[in-house]
Amino acid sequence: MGISPCSPRVERLLQGSSERIASANKAMRVLVQSYAGRASFVSILEEVPADELERYSSDGVHFTALGHQRAAERLEPVLRS
Repeated sequence: MGISPCSPRVERLLQGSSERIASANKAMRVLVQSYAGRASFVSILEEVPADELERYSSDGVHFTALGHQRAAERLEPVLRS
């Protein structure tokens, strides 16, 4: 599972976090590809527009109920396969 993007608040407090998260997710995708179908990379919030992130992670770190629901919806097909 990928690391979710951080909020602007977290980026202000820990400058460079967004870039480090993107880099880590890229590295994890490459690693998963090396397992040729035996592993999956699941992104939970990468596709969510920045102005909607707070609905899924109000503090920029922990999921809200809606964030947990999205995570379950993204993970379920992978776990069932």
